[in-house]
Amino acid sequence: MSSPARVSSLGRFARAALVSGEARVIAVFERSCYVEAPAGLACIGAVGNGPLNALCDFLPAGLAVGAELRIDIAGAWAWSPRKAPAGDAAIADASLERLRILAARHIPSEGFGYLLDPSRERPLAVEALAGWLAHPAGVPVGAAGLVGLGPGLTPSGDDLIGGALCALHATGRSAVATRLAAWALPLAQSATNRISCAHLACAAEGECGEAVNDAIVALVAGGEVDLGRIGAIGHTSGWDALAGAVLALRALAPR
Repeated sequence: MSSPARVSSLGRFARAALVSGEARVIAVFERSCYVEAPAGLACIGAVGNGPLNALCDFLPAGLAVGAELRIDIAGAWAWSPRKAPAGDAAIADASLERLRILAARHIPSEGFGYLLDPSRERPLAVEALAGWLAHPAGVPVGAAGLVGLGPGLTPSGDDLIGGALCALHATGRSAVATRLAAWALPLAQSATNRISCAHLACAAEGECGEAVNDAIVALVAGGEVDLGRIGAIGHTSGWDALAGAVLALRALAPR
């Protein structure tokens, strides 16, 4: 029997899954895999810190979907996202303007990264979400098409909503985040895949990957976003999540 994958750090959602029982592989990538256990999913490998992630340098060779993966979390460090400081609308607004200028030359041609520039035309579904974030009455019915929108492991629309959820929590608008999550998560059950659903469930509680979390903290505190780290997340997932966070922060700090 192969040696277990030894985890050096993991998020609380990953820990909850991995202590619940047998973990079976449901997706395999070059440097990581997703496993499913009785209490949920976890991503194992060299993937960076995050609520669903369990970091380890080496995975057993020949991993295949359906295989049981032995995972050693004894002594693993418990990662948790950083808390944002108390925000100031003027500081956040200045940060968002610096981000717009900095990002202009780096935004990918796909996904929602272009939304970092508020002068760009927004799809109707994004406009509906932005309007709801500014005036959160009822539910953002017109934004329903965002859930599951786009290709990939975590579709761009899901990442956009996840980023908005995390920014809402970070700026003390947890009640609004709860309402947004109560609308989005049931839709996600049928409109997107289970891995993306799991990430959305983390975002519903204000937790996202470390790079996006650090970006939100930086924007609220008047710092600069490390776009290299953002661009390294998935195909466009980092940019999509950052765009969602910016959408929520702009609703708090209208220009």
